[in-house]
Amino acid sequence: MDIFNEDIQKVLLSALLGGLIGLEREWSGKPAGFRTQMLVSAGATLFTLVSYHMASLDPNNNSDVTRVASNIVTGIGFIGAGLIFRNQQNIHGLTTAAAVWTAGAIGMAVGIGDYQVAIETTVIVLIILVILHFIEKRFESRYMIRDYHIKLQYTPDGVVPKPNDFFERDYKVRNTKTEKREEYLVLTWTIRANRPSHDEAVARFIRDPRILQVDY
Repeated sequence: MDIFNEDIQKVLLSALLGGLIGLEREWSGKPAGFRTQMLVSAGATLFTLVSYHMASLDPNNNSDVTRVASNIVTGIGFIGAGLIFRNQQNIHGLTTAAAVWTAGAIGMAVGIGDYQVAIETTVIVLIILVILHFIEKRFESRYMIRDYHIKLQYTPDGVVPKPNDFFERDYKVRNTKTEKREEYLVLTWTIRANRPSHDEAVARFIRDPRILQVDY
C-alpha cells in the first residue's frame, strides 16, 4: 500500500494552503490561527475525498457525491459562528470566521483536484488579509469611536438634545441611551467621527448651559 498516494498528497497540500492563511491570522493575533486553519482545510479535503470514494462503492452508481460536501459547508459554518462575538457596540471575529470558511472551500477544491483554483484562491485571500488590511486601517485611522456620557438638567420644555445638535459633519451615531435620574438626565452616545468633529462637539458641550457634565 502506497502511504504517500495522491489522496495523502492532496491532504498535505490542503494543510499547507490552510497554514499560509493561518500564519497571517496568527501574526494578527486572531483566535483561529495556524493549526485551526490547517485542520479546517485538511478536514474539508478529506471529507471531499471520502465522499467521492463512498460514492464509488455503490454498484448502482446512485450515490450523491455532493451530499457530504454540502454538509462540509454547514459544519464549517458552525465553527465560524463560534468565532464571532459582540463587545458592546462592536462585532469581532467576522474576518477570521470568513477566513475559516474560505479555507474550507480551498480544501474542497484540492479534494476534487482543482489545484490551480485552490492555490490562486489562497494567494487572493492573503492579498485581502495582508495588503487590504493596511489600506483599511489607514482609512479607519481617520475616525475614532467615543462614548459620551452627558449629565443634563431637566428643561421646562422637555426637549432632549440630539447628537446632530453638536455634531455637524463626518459622524455616525452607533448607539444612544437616555437615563432619568432624580434631578437630571444622563445621555449616553456612541459616536464615530473624525477628530476635528469630536473636538468641535466637545466645545459645543462646554458652551451649552443645559449640560452639567460630559465625560468621554
